[in-house]
Amino acid sequence: MSARDNLFATYRLGSSPQEKVVTARARANGQGQGGLEATEPDLYLEALLADPGGQGREFCRRLRDSSFTTVVLPLACSELFAQLECAASAWFALSKDTKISQAGSYGPVSGTLSGYSDSKYREQLELRQTATGGLYPLQSRRGNGTFCQLAKSVMRQLDEWARALLRLVAHDLGVPFSFF
Repeated sequence: MSARDNLFATYRLGSSPQEKVVTARARANGQGQGGLEATEPDLYLEALLADPGGQGREFCRRLRDSSFTTVVLPLACSELFAQLECAASAWFALSKDTKISQAGSYGPVSGTLSGYSDSKYREQLELRQTATGGLYPLQSRRGNGTFCQLAKSVMRQLDEWARALLRLVAHDLGVPFSFF
Protein backbone atom coordinates (compact mmCIF):
# COMPACT_ATOMS: atom_id res chain seq x y z
CA MET A 1 0.00 0.00 0.00
CA SER A 2 1.43 3.35 -0.99
CA ALA A 3 1.54 6.34 1.37
CA ARG A 4 -1.14 8.06 -0.75
CA ASP A 5 -3.49 5.08 -0.44
CA ASN A 6 -2.97 4.93 3.31
CA LEU A 7 -3.49 8.69 3.48
CA PHE A 8 -6.68 8.35 1.45
CA ALA A 9 -8.27 5.70 3.67
CA THR A 10 -7.18 7.32 6.93
CA TYR A 11 -8.30 10.81 5.94
CA ARG A 12 -11.85 9.62 5.41
CA LEU A 13 -12.19 7.63 8.60
CA GLY A 14 -10.57 9.69 11.36
CA SER A 15 -12.65 11.53 13.96
CA SER A 16 -12.55 15.33 13.92
CA PRO A 17 -11.47 17.24 10.79
CA GLN A 18 -8.28 18.41 12.52
CA GLU A 19 -7.39 14.89 13.64
CA LYS A 20 -8.15 13.53 10.16
CA VAL A 21 -5.54 15.76 8.59
CA VAL A 22 -2.95 15.23 11.34
CA THR A 23 -3.48 11.47 11.35
CA ALA A 24 -3.34 11.33 7.56
CA ARG A 25 -0.07 13.26 7.49
CA ALA A 26 1.37 11.07 10.22
CA ARG A 27 0.42 7.90 8.38
CA ALA A 28 1.72 9.21 5.07
CA ASN A 29 5.04 10.08 6.72
CA GLY A 30 5.14 6.81 8.62
CA GLN A 31 5.36 8.57 11.97
CA GLY A 32 3.07 10.20 14.50
CA GLN A 33 2.50 13.94 14.68
CA GLY A 34 0.86 16.13 17.25
CA GLY A 35 0.58 13.39 19.87
CA LEU A 36 -1.41 11.08 17.61
CA GLU A 37 1.21 8.40 17.29
CA ALA A 38 -0.21 5.02 16.39
CA THR A 39 0.11 2.81 19.45
CA GLU A 40 -2.29 0.13 18.27
CA PRO A 41 -2.26 -1.78 14.99
CA ASP A 42 -4.61 -0.70 12.23
CA LEU A 43 -7.99 -2.35 12.00
CA TYR A 44 -8.71 -3.45 8.44
CA LEU A 45 -12.36 -3.69 7.47
CA GLU A 46 -11.94 -7.03 5.71
CA ALA A 47 -10.27 -8.56 8.78
CA LEU A 48 -12.93 -7.11 11.09
CA LEU A 49 -15.73 -8.68 9.12
CA ALA A 50 -13.89 -12.00 8.74
CA ASP A 51 -13.07 -12.31 12.47
CA PRO A 52 -15.98 -10.89 14.50
CA GLY A 53 -14.83 -12.71 17.65
CA GLY A 54 -11.27 -11.35 17.69
CA GLN A 55 -10.98 -8.25 15.51
CA GLY A 56 -14.64 -7.39 16.15
CA ARG A 57 -14.08 -7.38 19.91
CA GLU A 58 -11.04 -5.14 19.44
CA PHE A 59 -13.09 -2.76 17.28
CA CYS A 60 -15.76 -2.50 20.00
CA ARG A 61 -13.15 -2.05 22.73
CA ARG A 62 -11.68 0.90 20.87
CA LEU A 63 -15.15 2.40 20.42
CA ARG A 64 -15.79 2.10 24.16
CA ASP A 65 -12.39 3.52 25.10
CA SER A 66 -12.21 6.42 22.62
CA SER A 67 -15.71 6.82 21.16
CA PHE A 68 -14.21 6.30 17.69
CA THR A 69 -11.72 4.15 15.86
CA THR A 70 -10.03 4.31 12.50
CA VAL A 71 -10.85 1.50 10.09
CA VAL A 72 -8.76 1.01 6.96
CA LEU A 73 -10.94 0.36 3.93
CA PRO A 74 -10.03 -2.14 1.22
CA LEU A 75 -7.51 -0.67 -1.19
CA ALA A 76 -9.74 -1.58 -4.13
CA CYS A 77 -12.35 1.02 -3.10
CA SER A 78 -9.92 3.94 -3.41
CA GLU A 79 -10.44 4.03 -7.19
CA LEU A 80 -14.22 4.32 -6.72
CA PHE A 81 -13.75 7.19 -4.25
CA ALA A 82 -11.33 8.93 -6.61
CA GLN A 83 -13.85 8.64 -9.46
CA LEU A 84 -16.59 10.05 -7.22
CA GLU A 85 -14.41 13.01 -6.23
CA CYS A 86 -13.70 13.74 -9.90
CA ALA A 87 -17.41 13.53 -10.83
CA ALA A 88 -18.38 15.68 -7.83
CA SER A 89 -15.84 18.32 -8.88
CA ALA A 90 -17.36 18.40 -12.36
CA TRP A 91 -20.86 18.73 -10.86
CA PHE A 92 -19.79 21.59 -8.58
CA ALA A 93 -18.31 23.37 -11.62
CA LEU A 94 -21.83 23.66 -13.10
CA SER A 95 -23.74 26.92 -12.78
CA LYS A 96 -25.57 27.63 -9.51
CA ASP A 97 -28.93 27.55 -11.32
CA THR A 98 -28.19 24.14 -12.82
CA LYS A 99 -27.16 22.73 -9.44
CA ILE A 100 -30.33 24.05 -7.78
CA SER A 101 -32.49 22.63 -10.58
CA GLN A 102 -30.84 19.22 -10.18
CA ALA A 103 -30.61 19.02 -6.39
CA GLY A 104 -33.04 21.59 -5.03
CA SER A 105 -32.24 24.24 -2.46
CA TYR A 106 -30.81 23.16 0.86
CA GLY A 107 -33.48 22.81 3.50
CA PRO A 108 -35.54 20.50 5.70
CA VAL A 109 -37.21 17.50 4.08
CA SER A 110 -38.92 14.83 6.19
CA GLY A 111 -37.04 15.76 9.34
CA THR A 112 -33.59 15.99 7.77
CA LEU A 113 -31.65 18.54 5.74
CA SER A 114 -30.73 17.93 2.12
CA GLY A 115 -30.12 19.76 -1.14
CA TYR A 116 -27.64 22.26 -2.56
CA SER A 117 -26.35 25.35 -0.78
CA ASP A 118 -23.87 28.06 -1.68
CA SER A 119 -23.39 29.92 1.56
CA LYS A 120 -20.92 32.61 2.58
CA TYR A 121 -18.24 30.13 3.65
CA ARG A 122 -18.83 27.00 1.60
CA GLU A 123 -20.71 25.32 -1.19
CA GLN A 124 -22.28 21.99 -0.29
CA LEU A 125 -24.54 19.23 -1.48
CA GLU A 126 -26.24 17.01 1.06
CA LEU A 127 -27.68 13.78 -0.25
CA ARG A 128 -29.73 11.04 1.36
CA GLN A 129 -30.01 7.44 0.32
CA THR A 130 -33.60 6.33 -0.22
CA ALA A 131 -35.01 3.01 0.98
CA THR A 132 -34.82 1.74 -2.61
CA GLY A 133 -31.13 2.70 -2.97
CA GLY A 134 -31.68 5.92 -4.90
CA LEU A 135 -30.47 9.40 -4.08
CA TYR A 136 -32.52 12.25 -2.71
CA PRO A 137 -32.80 14.99 -3.82
CA LEU A 138 -30.29 14.62 -6.68
CA GLN A 139 -31.82 12.84 -9.64
CA SER A 140 -29.93 11.57 -12.65
CA ARG A 141 -30.22 14.10 -15.46
CA ARG A 142 -28.22 15.05 -18.51
CA GLY A 143 -24.76 16.09 -17.36
CA ASN A 144 -24.78 14.44 -13.94
CA GLY A 145 -25.46 10.75 -14.66
CA THR A 146 -21.92 9.63 -13.81
CA PHE A 147 -21.93 11.60 -10.57
CA CYS A 148 -25.30 10.12 -9.55
CA GLN A 149 -24.28 6.55 -10.33
CA LEU A 150 -20.99 6.87 -8.47
CA ALA A 151 -22.64 8.55 -5.48
CA LYS A 152 -25.24 5.76 -5.32
CA SER A 153 -22.52 3.11 -5.47
CA VAL A 154 -20.45 4.73 -2.74
CA MET A 155 -23.46 5.34 -0.49
CA ARG A 156 -24.66 1.74 -0.90
CA GLN A 157 -21.20 0.41 -0.10
CA LEU A 158 -20.79 2.65 2.96
CA ASP A 159 -24.26 1.66 4.15
CA GLU A 160 -23.40 -2.03 3.78
CA TRP A 161 -20.16 -1.60 5.74
CA ALA A 162 -21.87 0.48 8.44
CA ARG A 163 -24.52 -2.20 8.93
CA ALA A 164 -21.85 -4.89 9.13
CA LEU A 165 -19.98 -2.88 11.78
CA LEU A 166 -23.22 -2.30 13.71
CA ARG A 167 -23.70 -6.08 13.77
CA LEU A 168 -20.34 -6.32 15.54
CA VAL A 169 -21.46 -3.72 18.08
CA ALA A 170 -24.79 -5.50 18.61
CA HIS A 171 -22.96 -8.80 19.17
CA ASP A 172 -20.58 -7.13 21.63
CA LEU A 173 -23.49 -5.59 23.55
CA GLY A 174 -25.41 -8.87 23.53
CA VAL A 175 -28.42 -7.36 21.78
CA PRO A 176 -30.09 -8.28 18.49
CA PHE A 177 -29.18 -6.26 15.42
CA SER A 178 -32.77 -4.98 15.37
CA PHE A 179 -31.81 -2.96 18.48
CA PHE A 180 -30.36 -0.41 16.08
